[in-house]
Order: sequence, then C-alpha cells, then structure tokens
Amino acid sequence: MKSIYQIGGRPFNIEAEQHSIESLRVLRNHLMHFDPPSLVITLEEVTIWFNQIIDIGKVLIKMRQALGIEVSEILLNFVLQEEAIFIAPDSSARKPLQLDSGDGYQSLVWPKG
Repeated sequence: MKSIYQIGGRPFNIEAEQHSIESLRVLRNHLMHFDPPSLVITLEEVTIWFNQIIDIGKVLIKMRQALGIEVSEILLNFVLQEEAIFIAPDSSARKPLQLDSGDGYQSLVWPKG
C-alpha cells in the first residue's frame, strides 16, 4: 500500500478494513490451493464474508481518493448496500457458531501456530 502513497501523494489508511482484507485473502488462498473431498460452509460464515466484501469496496474508494481518481457511482452503490444478517429459523435449537473452535469452514483449516 506504500505504492499508493508514492503515486498519489495522499495518505492512504486502511486500518479499519485490514482484518477483512486479511481474512478474505487467507480464505481465497486456501480455496485456490485446496481440493477437499467435501466442503462445509455455514450460512453464518458466508454472512461474515459478504459483509467483509463491503470493506474491500471501502478500500477501493480510499485508493481512488488517494490517487485523485473519481469514485464511480457503481462503487458507491456497492459500499452503501445493507449488511447481510443471518437469521436462523429457530435459533433456540442451534448451537452458536464459534469461528475459533473449528466449526464449519474452520474445520478444514490447519490450526495456527
């Protein structure tokens, strides 16, 4: 991201979106180099990923602003979409998703460390 500042000469701060960028980067890399016999993804996880994609749009807007490029209406509409909300039909019968415990997609990921 240093190159954005060098080209545009304007500050480029994406700390607020850094977690989403890293999370989606790891997900993309894992799925590109992984050929599972089966894949389990919960709708709760997909909801999180959809909302992280909005953060990617925010990064693109910040990049354009730092480079002095006009922000397109399509990109603005993309960022202004409502966040996805997972609604379980009967949440009392469901165990809450715990991303760090190995539920859903996380059951396919090598442990960190």
